[in-house]
Amino acid sequence: MDRIRFEKAFESARLKVYRADRHRHEAEQWFSIFINSDFCRVVDDREGKGQSLSLEIEPVPIEITLAIGDAFHCLSSALDHAMSGLMEAKTGNSTRISFPTNVSRGALRQSFMSPGVDKCGRAKKAPPTRRIVKALPLLALDILSVIKPYQGSGSFLWEIRKADNIDKHNLIIPTLHITEIKGFRASQKVGRGRYNATITGDFTGQKVPMCEWTNVAPDFFEIDEEGQVTGKIAFADTMEVFAGEAVFPTLLNCVHSVTETLDRVEAVASRYL
Repeated sequence: MDRIRFEKAFESARLKVYRADRHRHEAEQWFSIFINSDFCRVVDDREGKGQSLSLEIEPVPIEITLAIGDAFHCLSSALDHAMSGLMEAKTGNSTRISFPTNVSRGALRQSFMSPGVDKCGRAKKAPPTRRIVKALPLLALDILSVIKPYQGSGSFLWEIRKADNIDKHNLIIPTLHITEIKGFRASQKVGRGRYNATITGDFTGQKVPMCEWTNVAPDFFEIDEEGQVTGKIAFADTMEVFAGEAVFPTLLNCVHSVTETLDRVEAVASRYL
């Protein structure tokens, strides 16, 4: 195996992981600016039969959405940089080579096997992953039995691939969850009535009902303090992977997973040097 190409493969792969982590930091910084801004306001809805209060919430900044997609793309690319670089170092040919992931262990194992022959006795065309088995059998075995890049294994590698593919076609738009409104105050216009509260829950949407007074005059209360709003962002419940999971801890777990995978692949593949 060519040592220079070997080292270059992991150098470029780790640069991609570094960039993914920068995108994660960028998304966190944008969210910090957003959550500390006037991103939501209390709306006083006055009707003939009473008075209610709602939160009107601004959409999550597009910069967060773009940074999330870019992070997944860089992590997926890091895996491919390592595998294609290894094949280039070992065989001189990395055409159509990518890091193997699949929906299940069985499907991944099948992709490593010889495709056999057709009805005419001619050898079927082998998938690119079969070339990895022939060139780096120890690594192929380790990928299948230790790294486990398939759905639900806990490695997150298949899920990273899926998220990257989703972002290629549609933006990964996170859902904002309002978890607390601290120090909200309203007072009765006539009299001494006060409404002081810390409101907790899980509120999502662009207009969220807060509280309601029925059978009172429409201007019974007025808002004194809108309070401090706390929130978090999560992947949409309808997303095919990471559904409902908090965005930033999930991205951090993915960065750690790819880092550990690269370390493992490098250690195993170094036996061929």
